[in-house]
Parts: sequence; C-alpha cells; structure tokens
Amino acid sequence: MKNFSLKAILLAVSIALPVSAQVSATNSDLILGFRANGGQGQNVNLEVNLGSVSQFKGLASGTTQIISRLSVADLIATYGSGWATRTDLYWGIVGSAGRVSKGPGGESIATLWATRAQEVVGTKSTAWTPGSRNAQFSASSVIETLYQGAPGSLNGAKASSNSAYAASINATLAGSYGYQDSYQSGVSFGFYNPTINDYVLADASGYAVSDLYESQPDNTDSTYLGSFGLSSSGALIFSTSASYFASNAGAPTITTQPVSQAVASGSNATFSVAATGSGLTYQWYKNDVAISGATSSTLTLAAVTSLNAGNYSVKVTNASGASITATGFTLSIGVADPGRLSNLSVLTQMAADDAFTFGYVIGGSGTKGNKPMLMRASGPALAYLKYFNTSEVLSDPTVKFYGGSTLVSQNSGWANDQNIITANTLTGAFPFQADSKDSAVYVSAAPIGQDSLVIGGASKTSAGWTIAEVYDATPLSQFNATTPRLLNVSVLKNVGPSITVGFTVSGSSKVQLLIRAAGPTLGSTFNYAGAMADPKMSLYSGLTVIASNDDWGTPVGTGAATAAEITAATTRTAPWALATGGKDSALLVSLGAGGYTVQVTAATGSTGSALIEIYEVPGL
Repeated sequence: MKNFSLKAILLAVSIALPVSAQVSATNSDLILGFRANGGQGQNVNLEVNLGSVSQFKGLASGTTQIISRLSVADLIATYGSGWATRTDLYWGIVGSAGRVSKGPGGESIATLWATRAQEVVGTKSTAWTPGSRNAQFSASSVIETLYQGAPGSLNGAKASSNSAYAASINATLAGSYGYQDSYQSGVSFGFYNPTINDYVLADASGYAVSDLYESQPDNTDSTYLGSFGLSSSGALIFSTSASYFASNAGAPTITTQPVSQAVASGSNATFSVAATGSGLTYQWYKNDVAISGATSSTLTLAAVTSLNAGNYSVKVTNASGASITATGFTLSIGVADPGRLSNLSVLTQMAADDAFTFGYVIGGSGTKGNKPMLMRASGPALAYLKYFNTSEVLSDPTVKFYGGSTLVSQNSGWANDQNIITANTLTGAFPFQADSKDSAVYVSAAPIGQDSLVIGGASKTSAGWTIAEVYDATPLSQFNATTPRLLNVSVLKNVGPSITVGFTVSGSSKVQLLIRAAGPTLGSTFNYAGAMADPKMSLYSGLTVIASNDDWGTPVGTGAATAAEITAATTRTAPWALATGGKDSALLVSLGAGGYTVQVTAATGSTGSALIEIYEVPGL
C-alpha cells in the first residue's frame, strides 16, 4: 500500500506536456461540432477546438487561411464512409465570451459567435437577429458547458491523438478532436448553439459554406466576421469574403500541411506540402515575402542560421488560377548541442518494506521521436566500490518502470544484460559486477511523455543504503535541437534528517532550471499525509553552496529569484503552484554543464516526505 501511495502522488503532481492528450477549451474559443440526427454516430458528438475567436476577427479583407485538414478517418469512424453525402449529418461553429469575463478583443460579456449556413454558396446568409440581453446571457450559459465540466464538455474529453487516427490541426490554433457520448437529451452539439437551428449539410461537391456572426448584448445587428468552407475531403477553410467559395469551389485542396521545424544552426531544414488539383504551381513565403526560386512542393533551406528563422507559408495555385495558402508553420534555430538535464540520482538509506518514486517527463518544443533511457537501483555495487560496508547496503534493490500508470518493465538483478553494459559505458555510470543483485531497466525508445519508476527491495525485510539513478542514454553524437530532452525529473521520498539529490547538466549552452522542494503544498493541495512541514534547500556545485532557499516567497541573498520570478517560471513549467506564502522552497538558476547536488533538510519542525523537482524553464 505504501508503494501505491507514493507512486500515485507523483503521478498526480508530475509536469504536464505542451501537447496535451486531452481536449481543452476556454471561453472565447470557437468550437466546431458535428451531429447526426439518426443512423451511425447519432449518439456521438465530434468536436474540434478551433482556438480563440481573435484569430478570425479583424483580419484584412481578402484573407483566406487553412484552419485544418480534418481527419477523414475520424469522420468515417464516427459517421461512416458516406459521411459527406448523408442527409442527416450537420455541422456548425459556436462560441461565447462567457458571463463573467470579456472576449480577447474586449467584447462584452455574453458575446456570442455562431455560424449560419449560406443557402446559395457565395452569397452571405441572412444575419440572425440578436436576442435581448437576458436571452444572450441565457444562450451564453448553455454554450459555456462546452468549456466546463458539464455533460458534453470538451475539458477532459478524449482526444484523437489517443485514437487510431490523429487529426492534423494547425498548431497555432491549438485545436483537437473530442469525442463525447450523448446519453441524454439536450447534450448533442445542436443544444449548444441555441441562437440558430440551420446547420449546414456537408456537401459531396465543392464546399459547404457557413457564415460566422458575432452578437454582442444590446447591439441591434450581428456582425459578419467571415465564412467557413468544408469540403468532402476534410479541408476546412476560413475566408473574410462571403463570395470566396463561389469562385474557388474548385480550388486545390491541401492534403498534407507543412509542419514547424526546429533545427540546429548549420543544419538543413525542409518543408513539404501535398495538394490535390490539376496543373498545380507553388510559391513559398517567409514572413509574407515571396522566396525567389521556391516554386516546388518542397522547400529545402541549406545550412540555416538565425536569419532563416521566421514564419513560413506556401500558396498552391491550380491551372484555372484558383489558389489556397497554408500558413501557421515556423522555422526556429536551436543550439546544436543544447543545455539539458541528463541525469538524476538519489543516495538514501531505506528501511525494510520501504519504497520511493522517481518521475520524469520527456519532450521539448520542436522536438520529435523517442529517447533511450537507463534506470538503475544499486546496492551491492556500493559495497564493492568501497562506498559502504557490505552490511550497510540494500542487498537486493528492485526497479519497476511505469509508462504513465502502466507497469511496463521491472528488474531484480540485472543478469549481465549487454544493453545495460553498453548503456553504463555510454552514460558514464559506474559498472556492475557480473551476476550482482544490482538492478537496471534499459528502454531503447521511450516516447515523449511522462514516466516513473518505483525503487524498493526484493525482500521486504532487507534495509540499507541504495543509489537510484535515471540517465538520458542518447549518444552525444546524435543529440541536436530536435532531440527530446528531460524536461522534468523528480523524486518523492521521506527525507529523514536530510536527503541529497544529484543531477547532471550536459550540452554546450546554459539551461535555466526551476528547482523545488515541496512539503506543505503536498499536504494542503493533495492531502498527502506525512509531508515535511518546512523544507530547506541548498544547491551545491562540488562542495560549494551556490544557492539556497528556505521559504520560496521570501528569497534571501544576492541574485536570489523573486517570488514573482518563481511564479512566472512555475506557470511556464509546472502543473501546480506552491502555496502562496508557504514554507515550500524553490530556486531559479541558470547552470552550465556539470554535476550538481540538492540537499534538503528540515528548517524547523519535524521531518517527513518531500517532493524534489527539477524543471527545465524554456526561453532562457
């Protein structure tokens, strides 16, 4: 039971990734929704968060942009292969500024946004008439359930990144699919758009078009913002012109959007686009300026520097002159060997039937792919390396590796595994003796995401010293700006008189780190029993203290980060905040390559458990 509680709290407080596995929506986001009045999918809403309305309001006349290519596989899976020709499948877009806030452009509270179908493609639909102020508030209260925890809410809904089909949504719009089962009347997507009733029917030819209107309380007329067009191939396009789709119904359809790139200086960067249509020509742009000679479906930039960084787009034109432009992808230039966390270790004495939990998160903006990881629990090695007498070490430590909440692998006795030998050499970890009871798990391709490991003893009666370690096992020669990094490493452990946690920074550039020792907040926020009441933290480089903190809200010493700076770094990196004015400790430091240690003790009061966390803070 003790093992479970330790692991559960770490999973509860570990860092969340920028690319979330769940749909999230806030007031003033526009929500695209599909509903079927009968047949396949009639009990399922398929919804997409298109992002803030500010991205569709106030655009220059004649602006046209691809919002996304909807995943046809998702639509087929939900509504059948004939989804585009069904006579009972409708779609619409709705949003609300909410009743206690304002829109991103300062719109009044209870401002509504909703689409109305064009009966004749190319001709603006009749604007719906705003209701009374009370009616606007009533409608807003209904739509708000899309953003909150009521039945049908997008928040917490399962995203298609967890399904067999991943939707390719423009990254700047932060959209994602959400599936919701509608088991009761009044929670289909039609319920959330009470201001209009005529959802546009998906059309197999050309585009089905719906106009977006804004209604503010007390205004006599709604304001036209632009038109959305949906094709049977899943292309969703927004134009500020109501007539755009009449003259461009035969325009090319982009089937594969270019994606943002983050590459090291001196490397090559490549963008690619795929489209359907006849006689296609291409023109690439950087920061809205045409790139000379960039007229093929692929744009390759050789030996890039910071001068190449920027926003890119590509215009695709067919033989009849109709065109479409893909936007919203960028090129960023990173350090070839970026500063990063590469190791976390803790040396601790364990009682019988004791256990503690490590956690880490892999990722980073612009990174992609998997990462090799080495995780170890050493006991006997401490004795034969002359660190301790044999009687003082944990004789048979164990490692249990979890991917999310699933037990993926475990080890008790490393059994001369060649992968472990190779990884030990690669990372510089001290070697194990053949057939020793030291334990290790090697994962050749850990995916971007959150993992953890539980360190314990194979025998419930054994006790002694152990050193537990997590290593990034990526070969240095293979590390570059797009290689996933360790964004967060953490350990939850009973501190006793003190606990020392070591970590390593690698790379040619400095990395900014937020280091926290949480005790009181574990109790007040997560109801964790036995948390340390007043942790104090010191950061060492070798034997020299380079920073220290007792209470994070009252920093002491020259160069100590202020409470505001700690709060800002927490907002950018951590999934939960330390209690305001509390006794938890925190440091914000910029460190170059080398080994460091964090020592946590009780400043006052009794000892207990603490969560020691180290976060990479982006944007140094």
